[in-house]
Amino acid sequence: TILGTSKLLSPTGGCDCWNPREDGSLDNTCHCIYLPYCDGASFSGFRIGAWLSPNGTELFFRGIRNLDGVLDFALAQGMDQAEELVVTGIS
Repeated sequence: TILGTSKLLSPTGGCDCWNPREDGSLDNTCHCIYLPYCDGASFSGFRIGAWLSPNGTELFFRGIRNLDGVLDFALAQGMDQAEELVVTGIS
């Protein structure tokens, strides 16, 4: 189904990371993780089996497992040293 799918989202995304400093200048020294996923549950969903939609399409809700995996990877790459984390996305 076209609704609730991440298949149509871009596989790469930009990072418009411009953090204002106290002096008014902009700091763009952040790192971004682009995680295209659209299940309508804001990365909190997990269902062991597929959910059968009214038209017979199988839908899978694995948002929390995707988020956990990405965070584990990011922490292993140095995110554990970060002072701030900004989460953003699209749906």
